[in-house]
Amino acid sequence: HLIHTINGQNISFQMTPLGPNNLLQKPWDLEYGPDDYLWVTEREVGKVVRINPNTGERDDLLQIPQLLSTSGQEGLLGMALHPGLLQNSPFVYLSHTYLTSGQKKQKIVRYTYSVNGVDGSLDSAVDILVDLPASNDHNSGRLIYGPDDKLYYTIGELGGNQNSNY
Repeated sequence: HLIHTINGQNISFQMTPLGPNNLLQKPWDLEYGPDDYLWVTEREVGKVVRINPNTGERDDLLQIPQLLSTSGQEGLLGMALHPGLLQNSPFVYLSHTYLTSGQKKQKIVRYTYSVNGVDGSLDSAVDILVDLPASNDHNSGRLIYGPDDKLYYTIGELGGNQNSNY
């Protein structure tokens, strides 16, 4: 049990493992989906998975092809679930690094989510923004779907003026 004080009141929390210790490889972004599953990106391997929080059962949705993940802050970075997912929109948005003409870049891609029983998948990739700057450091890649029906994306300062990026 964990005890945390919120507004002067002690609140008790209990942690429960969601499966074996090797369930996720370098998890990066975590969203609680409208299907009551945890949606997680695995940064280095470029996977999106859904995890049943009651059983720990894992459903692999996608492995991104042509993902660049050679340093600590590259790979599958951001994920935003459309607020209407499972109701009126099948869209999930992802940001990741990739290599083009020998240059590191970032992009935002829209995928279509479908589910058959408990087996989900993401496919039909549509590039939204491509050739965004990327670096070996401070890529950021946070992706949010705002209440104004727009995507918001942070790109980071790419490690400019520090160490080998100076």
